Amino acid sequence: MYKDKEKERERQRKKYLRHKDKINERQRARYAKNTEKLKASFQKYFLSCKQVGTETYFKYVLRRIKARCSSKSSKSWEYYFGKGIKCHLTLNDIKRLWVRDHGAELKRPTVDRINSDQDYSFENCRFVEFTENCSTYHKRKAVLK
Repeated sequence: MYKDKEKERERQRKKYLRHKDKINERQRARYAKNTEKLKASFQKYFLSCKQVGTETYFKYVLRRIKARCSSKSSKSWEYYFGKGIKCHLTLNDIKRLWVRDHGAELKRPTVDRINSDQDYSFENCRFVEFTENCSTYHKRKAVLK
């Protein structure tokens, strides 16, 4: 092996470039062979997080809110972290919101901020139907334009 890391990286890069087509072909074949298995495992994980009204679901909701508000790598960075939106919710707050807003009666419950310029807090959040939340978002977006 090479002592110099730069030389080793360069050697690996050249090897990859020489065999790139074969590597990509193998990866595509492996993916095609295991597509159903990958989909099934993802669906199993996704459903375990989405069993609405369970402790796992509440943790999932809180984790997603915190990710939006604290990470620059989030896709919606400019709408949350970029605007200075913070999460002041706890797991108990999520559960209390669920009970207060009768979340069990909703088909696809989502957390909505009543005032989109304020932080995620117990007073400013509510569980609403997914379709209602989407329509509210598009109305706000139209007003901004």
